[in-house]
Amino acid sequence: MRAGRNRALLIGARDDDGELVDCVAKLPGLMENGIMHPLPSLLEWLGASLAAELGVMTPVAYELVVVKEFADGIQDHGIRAGAARSIGSVFGSAFIQGIPMVSADLVDATLRSAAANLIAFDAFIHNIDRRAQNPNLFLGRTQPIVFDHGDAFAFIWPLVGASDPVTDPVVSLLDKHALAACVRRRAAPGLTDFRGALAALDDARLDELATATPASWQTGMAQGKLQQILDILRRRRDAVGQWLPQVEAWMQG
Repeated sequence: MRAGRNRALLIGARDDDGELVDCVAKLPGLMENGIMHPLPSLLEWLGASLAAELGVMTPVAYELVVVKEFADGIQDHGIRAGAARSIGSVFGSAFIQGIPMVSADLVDATLRSAAANLIAFDAFIHNIDRRAQNPNLFLGRTQPIVFDHGDAFAFIWPLVGASDPVTDPVVSLLDKHALAACVRRRAAPGLTDFRGALAALDDARLDELATATPASWQTGMAQGKLQQILDILRRRRDAVGQWLPQVEAWMQG
């Protein structure tokens, strides 16, 4: 089990081919915001799916089905009770081992281009939770490996007086980003590759992602959220010329 406020578990599961897969999952019965299930699973799924589309390395995503027999077999009483409250479909990601980031100032220069791409990605999806105190990433050989997108798409919680999420460069998010010190004021890398990947994320591909999203993650608190998110992302993609240059300017600042 991983430490943290939402008690992520390392679970051995079988994939569709019967192969054993080690997955990390946050079961709603063990989460502080478990009442919001299945919304966190939907957000995690979309974050991981979009990361893969936009050149950001992330663990393989799974729809993990928790069954009663699994819950009943857990020895720890508290975890067993939480798993029993989580029967059904939840988001899971393949377990990976990586090097935790100690300080963005110490990130190897060879990772700076990938770091800039990741910052642009987090700005695109309004991911407010990749902060220095909670980076939600490992450092791979060629680029960061990211996880935990449960607080992404923050625009689904509209605030009075908030900027238009379609064109907002989310500078407050950038200022707090875990990799801010890695890219700023150092002849920051350009975002040509990110622009190209974002342009390739056309409506047909977004529709395919929507079709691939488990129906069980579109009920309750998550009802209607998939189309709301994709609508804003489509318009944000098309308005890239309004917000991405401001992200680039921030990197040069």
